[in-house]
Amino acid sequence: MRKILLIIVGMVSVLSACTEIHIQPSQLTLSSDRSSEYVLDKAVESSPVNGWSVHLISGSKWIDLGSTDQGEVFKPVNTVVNVPGVENFEGYIVVRSGIWVGFWLPYEKAFSPLTQQIPITLKREDRK
Repeated sequence: MRKILLIIVGMVSVLSACTEIHIQPSQLTLSSDRSSEYVLDKAVESSPVNGWSVHLISGSKWIDLGSTDQGEVFKPVNTVVNVPGVENFEGYIVVRSGIWVGFWLPYEKAFSPLTQQIPITLKREDRK
């Protein structure tokens, strides 16, 4: 019985370690102009390191919130992006030179990199 319990505890520990996302402290400098929205040209998918996949929907709208050392931070409009791991985090996408590189986590004030960086196209639209 003790052997079975040790195996179960070991399996839970391995699974937990595999789903804890990597984060590092990151300061956001707010943009002075948040009057434009950006529209995602086509759907994309990636995942934070050790996290599960996150899908961004074609046609979704974003506001350029500001920048970090990792890139420009875009906040979704009228929705929340859930960054899943052991815990669920609210996340904003971070884009550098047309490449989605990770998430900025507003409550943690931290950056979480993607396992695979993905080209992304956000088209600017002026708000009405």
